[in-house]
Amino acid sequence: MVINMLVDNDICISSALEDYLESIYEISKQKTSVRITDIALALKISKPSVNRAVNTLKKQGLVSHEPYGDIILTEKGFELGEAVYHLSLIHISEPTRRR
Repeated sequence: MVINMLVDNDICISSALEDYLESIYEISKQKTSVRITDIALALKISKPSVNRAVNTLKKQGLVSHEPYGDIILTEKGFELGEAVYHLSLIHISEPTRRR
């Protein structure tokens, strides 16, 4: 599921980056800080892979992050992360259709 969301510009991210963004959003709801290690553990993915994804999200203006520091959702990142999170809840709760 790729979401196009109009915030300031059209933002189009892959479903893989949506997973990272959703994970950052979920972790930030539970903890005061989000680190690369937190995301790696949550998604069961290597820390270098998470670091690459976070850098991509940073380039798109969705997170702020300094090396070895906390990952913080920007306003745009928060809005998109929240939207992805709620869409995933809707998707999970939808009954499977039989044809």
